[in-house]
Amino acid sequence: DQDQDQDDEDNDLDPEPINAIIPYDPNPHQPGRRRKRRRWWGGDPTHPKPNRSGYSFFFAEKHSMVKSLYPNKRGFTKMVGNSWNNLSPEERMVYQKIGLEDKGRYKRELDEYKNLKQRHGELNGSSVAPY
Repeated sequence: DQDQDQDDEDNDLDPEPINAIIPYDPNPHQPGRRRKRRRWWGGDPTHPKPNRSGYSFFFAEKHSMVKSLYPNKRGFTKMVGNSWNNLSPEERMVYQKIGLEDKGRYKRELDEYKNLKQRHGELNGSSVAPY
């Protein structure tokens, strides 16, 4: 019985070969190199910047504060996210209102942008489709 138990243990220690097929990647990821992101509006510099959420404003404010307190520490995002989750609804509403104001700003600027594009298209004799 002991010999059989010993044989079973030996079989458990020998791993079976794994025949995995690894796909060939002609462009392997190079750490430290980031691709440049394209702007979604096609790089038009006159296009208004998209609106930011309340959390985005909160993050920007808290991130600068946390970074000045802990200049060598990583993980700011988690710290700021935890503080956002621990905010009371009243405190959170302050930042949500700022986000709504920014949404209004974006809508106004986008309407102006579309009108300008449309007028510019009419002056050049071509029509520009509304976005």
